[in-house]
Amino acid sequence: MEKLMHRIVNSPLRSSLLVLILTFMFAIGINTVFIDSSSDGLLTKGDPDVQYVKEIKAVFGDAVLHSIIFKSNTIFREDVLQRVMDLTFDAEGLKGVERVVSMATVSNLKGDNGTLNTDILLMDVPQTSEEMAILKQDTLSNPMFISEVVNKTGSVTGVHLFLNNVDNEKDFDNRILKDIQELVKKIKKGMAEDIEVYHIGSPKVKTDIINAINYDGIHLTPLAGLAIFIVLLLFFKTGSAVFIPIFTGILSIISTIGFMGFMGYGINPVSVIIPTLLFVMGATEDIHLLSEYMHELENGVVKKKAILNMAGKSGTAIFLTSLTTLIGFLTIAPNSIPMLREFGIAASFGIAINFIITILTVPTILRLYKTPKVSAKKESRPIKYFR
Repeated sequence: MEKLMHRIVNSPLRSSLLVLILTFMFAIGINTVFIDSSSDGLLTKGDPDVQYVKEIKAVFGDAVLHSIIFKSNTIFREDVLQRVMDLTFDAEGLKGVERVVSMATVSNLKGDNGTLNTDILLMDVPQTSEEMAILKQDTLSNPMFISEVVNKTGSVTGVHLFLNNVDNEKDFDNRILKDIQELVKKIKKGMAEDIEVYHIGSPKVKTDIINAINYDGIHLTPLAGLAIFIVLLLFFKTGSAVFIPIFTGILSIISTIGFMGFMGYGINPVSVIIPTLLFVMGATEDIHLLSEYMHELENGVVKKKAILNMAGKSGTAIFLTSLTTLIGFLTIAPNSIPMLREFGIAASFGIAINFIITILTVPTILRLYKTPKVSAKKESRPIKYFR
């Protein structure tokens, strides 16, 4: 390992080119990375129950459903029923809504003087108390309506939207969610305070997961970088010590996300922590090298010799550190749960590529940076011992 590190120190141009080639090669895969909000990654591969569910979906279909729920002391009142009708008709006009099930679309099948009445349950909003009482009786006495469009007590009703992405829109979930939210916002205007409206459904949950993943990716990784920046600035008080770990961390993150794209992995609630993980864990290797470099300078060693000594003394240590960490993450890879398996493989790759980028980049950057001003320090015995 010492010979390899010395060759890297003596070949800064080759090392830099190799880092650029590796990063660019893996960065191409970023274009194919997607955000995975499905729950399929949590299902055990090969589980008989999972296979059974897939067979059921293949036969009966897998309906994508949004439900808008109205809740009040009673839903048999003009303002609630009018909003149910308005929402039903507006939703039927949305692109991607295959059908709508509500009180305004279900048939009120009942016998009437020897004939079968097939009229829609809610054709018009009742204008009199007698008409409202008839509607309530028809609704709550029909078991077909209970738990589908109303509850047993008549305090809750739902408008269910069944979706079908016939045009295979890439951003279908987000687009249809925004359209439905606009309708919900519209019906809430001027609504009485005792009426509650809920928007539920797996597509909304998926969108919330996507938003949470985006939020974590945008905020957590920069926060990790900022924390590393502050710590390094306080301890080393030099620009190179701050710049190097952040630079190698960014290159490692780019390469790892690109690798995930090539492997067909998505960014899910588990793998979203990988960039932050690489920033924090990857910085330890840089800190180890920088600490040894500063120690050599404090002992009066000239710059190039200090870099060579740093590489020789710390190369094996950071290799073993990276190797044990990599093996630790690799133990997750055989997991039968796809989400955990992908995390183990991607995190292992990230640790490996971070080590490669670190040993190729740190000596080169230190050679380019001006030598920091350090003064000889007399260390206490405990510090000398741990060195």
